[in-house]
Amino acid sequence: MRFIISFLIFGSLLFSCGGNASKTHPSDTFKSKDDTIVHTNMDRKYNDYARYIAGLKMTDGHELGKLSDDSVYSKHCVMMDTRWAEMEKNRLSKMRSFADSELYKRIDKNANLYYPFSGADFLHASTFFPDAKKSLYLALEKVGEVPQLGQMNAGMRGNYLHSMEATLSDIFRRSYFITRQMERDIPVVKGVIPVFMVFVARQGYEILNVELIELNGKGETVVRTNNKNTVQGMRITYFPFGKKNDVRSLEYFSCDASNDGVKLHPELITHVKSFGSANVFFKAASYLMHHPYMSDFRDASLSITKAVVQDDTGFPYRLLKDNFDGFLYGTYIAPIRDFGKGGFQPDLAKLYKETATLKKLPFSLGYHWWDNNQNYMCFVRKK
Repeated sequence: MRFIISFLIFGSLLFSCGGNASKTHPSDTFKSKDDTIVHTNMDRKYNDYARYIAGLKMTDGHELGKLSDDSVYSKHCVMMDTRWAEMEKNRLSKMRSFADSELYKRIDKNANLYYPFSGADFLHASTFFPDAKKSLYLALEKVGEVPQLGQMNAGMRGNYLHSMEATLSDIFRRSYFITRQMERDIPVVKGVIPVFMVFVARQGYEILNVELIELNGKGETVVRTNNKNTVQGMRITYFPFGKKNDVRSLEYFSCDASNDGVKLHPELITHVKSFGSANVFFKAASYLMHHPYMSDFRDASLSITKAVVQDDTGFPYRLLKDNFDGFLYGTYIAPIRDFGKGGFQPDLAKLYKETATLKKLPFSLGYHWWDNNQNYMCFVRKK
C-alpha cells in the first residue's frame, strides 16, 4: 500500500536569491555539543547543490560555476521565494507560534524525533521540532541520489528544476504529497534525497554530508553495500546556519512497514526500538496505524513514544488513552472519502465533543485542507 505522505520567508536576505552567505571550507572539522568529532571532511558539493535546487543564493566559491547566472535558475529562485513566502505567512509561522504556546510546555523539545510514513517531510517536522539532534524518518518512497547538476546541460537543468517545482506543488498548496503524483515526479527528481536537501536548505541549515546507508541483520546502520535485499536508506548531516558545533543528523529508510514487510526484514523493528525514547510525529499518515496488518510496526513505534504530536491519522486513540495525557485542538470529523469509514474513531469523537476547553487549530496541516475541519493532538506519556 502506498503511503500518502505529508510539508519561511526569511526575515533577512541571507537565505533569499539576493542574499549573501559565508564560505564553508572543505578542511573544516565539526564537533557536536558534547565535543565529539562527527565529521572532518565536508564535501561542500552537497550544500551547494541543495541551495541551487532550493532556489537560494549560491555562496562564494560554489561548485556550480556560472550555472547560477542563467535565466532558468533565476526564474526558479523567484518561484521558490514567492511560494515559500506564502507558506511562511499562512502556515509555518502559525505552526511555530502554536508550538511555542502549546507544545513546548508539555513535551521535551530537545528529544530525538521519530517520523513514520514521513516521505521527505523535513519541512513540517523541523518546524515543530527544530531542536531534535537525531531524527529517524521511514516511508515507502525510494531513497534515490544527489542530482548530478554539473553533468546536465541547460535544458536538462531546466527540466529538473521544473520537476522539483511540480513535486513541491502539493506541499505548497495542501501541506502533504499526493502519492500518485509522487510516483510520477520522484523518479525524475532522483528520489527523496533532493527533496530533503531542499527543505534542509530552506529551513536555514547547511549540509555537511549526504551518505547512502542500509540496515544490517542486527538493525545497525552501516554504509551502503551492493546487497539490494537490505533496508536501504540515507543520512544527512547538517547544522543551523553559522553554528558549526551544533551538528544534527537525520536518517531516512525506504521500507515496507507492514507485518509482511517486517517479517522479511525484522531488523527494521530492531532499529526502531534501538532508536530509543523520542517525540513522534504523524501527518496525513493514511490511517495506517489503525490496521491489523501494521500491528508489529505500530507496537514497536508506540514502545519508544515519549510524546506524540499527530492528527487522527496516527496512533488510534484507543491505544493512547490509558497511558498518555491528551491535549486536543481543532475539529474532529469523519475521514475524507478516500479512506472510507474505516478510520473513524467513535471514542475520539466523543472525547472531542466532551472537551470543554477545546482550542482552535490556527493553521492548516493535513487532510480536510479545503474546509479546515482539521485536528491535531498532543499526547504525553504519563510518568
